[in-house]
Amino acid sequence: MPTDVMFAALDPAGPQFTGTAPEDRLDSKDAQFVDVLHTDIDALGFREPLGHIDFYANGGTDQPGCPKTIFSGGAYFKCDHQRSVLLYLESLNQTCASRAFPCSSYSEFLDGNCLNCDRFGAAGCPVFGYDITMWKDILLKLGHTKTYFTTTTKSPFCSK
Repeated sequence: MPTDVMFAALDPAGPQFTGTAPEDRLDSKDAQFVDVLHTDIDALGFREPLGHIDFYANGGTDQPGCPKTIFSGGAYFKCDHQRSVLLYLESLNQTCASRAFPCSSYSEFLDGNCLNCDRFGAAGCPVFGYDITMWKDILLKLGHTKTYFTTTTKSPFCSK
């Protein structure tokens, strides 16, 4: 496999893929480096880690500023999923940076138990998005890494 094959997955689909074998869905073996952003793992997204690094924005569930009830119409079903694209675009435009912290769960992250970035060396904790390639070599050595970060309700979404 070429050394420059990388794949970024934005809010991978859950229906029809949850519970399937890795060869039938996205997996870290699909490219030399796979990074994944989860923004709606509730019903339509994929809950489990899939890449070398998995980012869970706001725990991967309800995104701030998105409708909370079905009475909001189509936006209720689309907003959380669309946020993945908006977050990635902000990383491309370098609008702001969303630093992500390795943690076993979102509740542990929210409790402030996951702020140690020593395992990533001088670069510190990874930043979600286009520049994740700066952490590629260390992430490949570490094996799978599950990370969390929070966002705001509107663009720019990064929390300062």
